[in-house]
Amino acid sequence: MCIRDRVSTQSTWEFNMTSISTNQAMLFSKIAGALENFEDFYSSSETPKASCQSTFRTKSRFTSSALPKISISDYLQQILTVGRIPEEAIIMALIYIRKFWKLGKYRVSALEAHRLLAASCAIAVKFLCDEHYYNSFYARVFRLKLREFNKLESGLLKELKYKVFVTTEEYEKVYVALKEDRKNSI
Repeated sequence: MCIRDRVSTQSTWEFNMTSISTNQAMLFSKIAGALENFEDFYSSSETPKASCQSTFRTKSRFTSSALPKISISDYLQQILTVGRIPEEAIIMALIYIRKFWKLGKYRVSALEAHRLLAASCAIAVKFLCDEHYYNSFYARVFRLKLREFNKLESGLLKELKYKVFVTTEEYEKVYVALKEDRKNSI
């Protein structure tokens, strides 16, 4: 699936939630919930590396100086409608954020969620699709300056050590957990 295949005749900046099915809307609301309370969605067996738990750094390149004015749910809606990001990429983005969190270096809170989502969505789209938009387009969609967006994307790739392949089993586990609302399995 490619982004350009999903382009409608509407203006790039126009919202159109009618193109999202009821099932997708429910799935995306669960993803938004997972991002809003990220660390609460994991059991004690899913915590980051034990040696790092007490040494979380308070800030990363993804930490915003203030809480974003847009809710994560509205941000995700904007990404889906304006950015034309496929459902598969959003789920992969959640997997990337989980991998980042499991490194045990940083917390994933409301101060980081928007920026992590932006970087991880861009990485997922580029991994999944042969054709995709330029970073200048995604930077506008994610409400970031191009230079800042580029730093976030490259920073996340470095943190993940460029390991962005997601196995079918890993993807299905997260997808099914979201559909069945099993928090600790995401």
